[in-house]
Amino acid sequence: MADTDILALPVEPTEIVGSDGMRLREYEHPLGFRIVVLINGDPEMFAALGATLSRDPAPLRVRFAELTLKQRDRIIGRYFRNYGHDSIGEMGHLTLAVEDVSMYGALRTIEFARFQGQEASTRYIDFSETRYLLPPSLRDNTDAHDTVKGWFSQYRSVLDMLKEEFRKQGMEPKDAEPKAFDIAGAFLPLAARTSVVLTCDIRNLIEHAWEMQSYLGQGEITAIGDHLLRVINHVCPNSVKERDPAEFNTRASLRDCLKNHAFLARDERLVRSDVPESAEAHFALFDTKRVCSPYIDNLLRLALDSRLSDDFLGRFGTIRCTGSVSMRSLRDLWRHRPYAKSFSLPAESEHVRFAGWYFDQIPSLDKRNEVVHSTAGGLTMSRVYWNTFSRSQDILYFLPMGVEVFFEMNGTLDKWLYLLRLRSGVRVHPEVRTIVHAWIRRFASTFGISTSRLGDMSDAADYGKRSEDK
Repeated sequence: MADTDILALPVEPTEIVGSDGMRLREYEHPLGFRIVVLINGDPEMFAALGATLSRDPAPLRVRFAELTLKQRDRIIGRYFRNYGHDSIGEMGHLTLAVEDVSMYGALRTIEFARFQGQEASTRYIDFSETRYLLPPSLRDNTDAHDTVKGWFSQYRSVLDMLKEEFRKQGMEPKDAEPKAFDIAGAFLPLAARTSVVLTCDIRNLIEHAWEMQSYLGQGEITAIGDHLLRVINHVCPNSVKERDPAEFNTRASLRDCLKNHAFLARDERLVRSDVPESAEAHFALFDTKRVCSPYIDNLLRLALDSRLSDDFLGRFGTIRCTGSVSMRSLRDLWRHRPYAKSFSLPAESEHVRFAGWYFDQIPSLDKRNEVVHSTAGGLTMSRVYWNTFSRSQDILYFLPMGVEVFFEMNGTLDKWLYLLRLRSGVRVHPEVRTIVHAWIRRFASTFGISTSRLGDMSDAADYGKRSEDK
């Protein structure tokens, strides 16, 4: 029997069109229950319609026909915005793109657990054109512009060098170009412009915009947060309420406290060690000795064999994994959701280092030395700015994507199993594979199962070669 026959609907759906163009489609089942799908509605209408369910047992189609725009405004304004009934705001979603921000701005934009989306890939897009964004505090600083342009020059030089070398090696263009982009991307400055697309519910998107606004002293980040909030208010005019400006200071103080105590005290040790040694996994919210053996061991085996549901596996506590990795690879890890994510630079500029893997990919020793020398010069200039802007994050705009940072991610067991499988394959960036392999070994040791059951632990000698499309 064909898959289309297995998934055929038992009864044809019925559809109702509302006055504002929103459509409601009912899918009846022979047992008497039904699934109702809402299509083409504005986010606040979706949220308001869902909110009526708690007070009215009538079928959704009845409330759909009766719900007016005035009623929508009253429900959202009164119950979500004024009373703080958050679950209402979580029923309406927005899909939006944040375009032409810096790579640092993009990182802060996706730095929340509810992020669902994509960022322009440095592996498949040529960033040779010198397009960048500096915060308002540096717009008129000639040295700042020269430093950023210098990293673009470095990017183009390494990219051309790699393309030529891979051509001489006889690599197919479809394999050579992404690999060259991937390596050269480490030399792009975080000021380089990029774009992000994301989907999120209204409530969490508003909260994230407020969080970005609280990055006091970081002109671009606060500007993205402010503009994002204004756009949300324009699209969903009943959802955004005013906040006490003092909340910005509170949020900023909390971040500083976490950064000082959770990150910076460990950075000096981490940046001086190799990546595999710096990767850690902390099983935070349950006693691994009491809960994991043998119950969790059996649970993991079942999960690997039968693909238990995410909701089921997600009940078993939060796992925090940490590591030291380049900003270039951090972007690959941070696209995963839903994780709580944070990153931090080393405590002092002298501890900033460039991930050596990228230098190792330069085939010619002479050219490699040339790249190392020019990169060292660029980092020296960045350190000058570090000392000048010691109390702000402006330094990030002068750093290349290849610098190492300390990061941590928090997620439930089901999400980690997915990430370990996905990011351990031979086609994954080697720097990412290295840290994922360290996590796999820690997971395997903690839960007493084979590493091969958690991910692909084979050597990635063929990195950069894409398999043929089926």
